[in-house]
Amino acid sequence: MTSIWRRMNGRRSASGSADQEMTEVASTDRTPERLADDHELRRQIRHAIIALTPVLRDTLLLTQSGDYTYEEISAIVGAPVGTIKWRVSEARRLVRRQLRAQGYADVG
Repeated sequence: MTSIWRRMNGRRSASGSADQEMTEVASTDRTPERLADDHELRRQIRHAIIALTPVLRDTLLLTQSGDYTYEEISAIVGAPVGTIKWRVSEARRLVRRQLRAQGYADVG
């Protein structure tokens, strides 16, 4: 889900450059149907994340940004690291469940 989230928000991975990502995108077989499916999946992921409680959503987004460690997120939100890990796990579980309910059976 991290790579999808980063693509949705126009973020590059820490090790990837824009040229490398362009090459990867250009080298895949991207049919119009596949592009439409990808767009719909991203839309469903956004909706699933928006549907989370604010506590789970904020924790998940801080984690998925890749900018913070669990320890840093713990300090930001004022919760123990174990709670942060649980929130991330729970948020991912709920997003997966909602995506599966929408017919995306092969989501992580």
